[in-house]
Amino acid sequence: MVLGLDTSAANCSAALIDRDGLIGARVEEIGRGHAERLAPLVRELMEETGVTAGRLDRIGVVAGPGSFTGVRVGVAFARGLALTLDIPAVGVSALACAARSADPARGKTVLAAHDARRDELAWQIYERGEAKGEMRLDPVEAVAGQARGMDDFILAGSGAMKLAAALGGGLEAAATEPPDPEQAARLAAEAQDLAPPSPIYQRPPDAKLPGGITPL
Repeated sequence: MVLGLDTSAANCSAALIDRDGLIGARVEEIGRGHAERLAPLVRELMEETGVTAGRLDRIGVVAGPGSFTGVRVGVAFARGLALTLDIPAVGVSALACAARSADPARGKTVLAAHDARRDELAWQIYERGEAKGEMRLDPVEAVAGQARGMDDFILAGSGAMKLAAALGGGLEAAATEPPDPEQAARLAAEAQDLAPPSPIYQRPPDAKLPGGITPL
């Protein structure tokens, strides 16, 4: 059984899945206050579904790109809970979640884009559910230029509408909502790399620790 978590955007959300499918989910649009709301939300979900923490085999958490604070809240909670339960915690990309939501059958090409502000997009291409290359951060128009050379693809992610506008219309944007915790759980269940999750930043954080050290 896998618990999926997302606090990378406006939502605070969690989902439980097993090999037969979705057991239950809670999704709340809160904007801020993820640190205060996440633990109670998970507890409420587990009480509603009758699932005890001891039945969890793995935890999946959306590790970014997304809100700096929200991502760190989710990753820290997942790591702490996994350590307590002695099970793996797995970080999954918000772009991978968007691609899976847009193409659940994993039979198409998806350009997943996160709105990184400053007229930039963090983006990645997925073909049949597999990432092609690393996540990139580029100006919207530069990503649009890359997309104009592609055939038959789906746009997904929080930056999909902005990219569709840059392309001049004619493309439907799918999966533009915050990451689905069910997809986070499914991606975590399939993961082979069980290293503890770390934040996936769209760009180096502006905040620095004493001595000019970039936060992990």
